[in-house]
Amino acid sequence: MWSSQPHHSPEAWRTESEPYSAPGVSRFMPHRPPGAQVDMHPPYTLKELFQLFFSTATVKTLCKNTNKYAAIQQEMGKKYSWADVEVEELYKFFGLLMYMALVSLPSLQDYWKQNHILSVPFPAMVMTRDRFRSLRWNIHPSNPEENVINDRKKGTPDFDKLFRTKPLMDEIRTACQAHYHPRKELAVDERMVATKAKTGLTST
Repeated sequence: MWSSQPHHSPEAWRTESEPYSAPGVSRFMPHRPPGAQVDMHPPYTLKELFQLFFSTATVKTLCKNTNKYAAIQQEMGKKYSWADVEVEELYKFFGLLMYMALVSLPSLQDYWKQNHILSVPFPAMVMTRDRFRSLRWNIHPSNPEENVINDRKKGTPDFDKLFRTKPLMDEIRTACQAHYHPRKELAVDERMVATKAKTGLTST
């Protein structure tokens, strides 16, 4: 509840006639040398660098939860072909996502078009369009069985809105902390993105 009484700061306002004393500057004493926390001598492949943040263990968990979710969807009557995804195939899926971010085409179908001015050969060499679509529909970071338990808590303080993404978020955050130590100067940036999504994560 708001108070009608004026708020008084512990320190009174200074006048222009009073001398100004700058606050003390804290010493920068990191526990590790700032910068990348990896051995820079051996040459890394692009996949090895990616695996620093998406480790094999993390991708195995993604595969397990994605396969569980796909099985549930098919039990509910979803009509599409599905075969359990394995670690190497999921890495290929991530590779295609990054490729599509770099090579922009009007629609998903265009990446698999043949004999067309927009034809690109790479995606079809990795996997079929239908397989890519089925993976995209079912990719699931969290355990679907645990999702049900969390969903029952809606409307209570124990409900976690980020539950479905938190397993992957936690893994990436841990990897970032392990492989990079911030330097003294930091720049924190924000961006407001317009959206019509009706979720509890947006504010008005």
